[in-house]
Amino acid sequence: MSQTSRREALKAQQLAQAKAARRMRMIGLGAAVAAVLLAVLLIVALVNGGSTASASYLKNSELPEPT
Repeated sequence: MSQTSRREALKAQQLAQAKAARRMRMIGLGAAVAAVLLAVLLIVALVNGGSTASASYLKNSELPEPT
């Protein structure tokens, strides 16, 4: 194997390792964002007493009178 092909092979291997490391970082970041989002949704659900539908609209008796 010539010196040039060894360098090219090493360069290709390093590039593949760098891509794999970046992919793993992105997967980890995505998992962290998903975990935080899930935690926020759970907290909101607990604060609302487990029912988000009742807070999403006003009852007819709570509507302001038309002028």
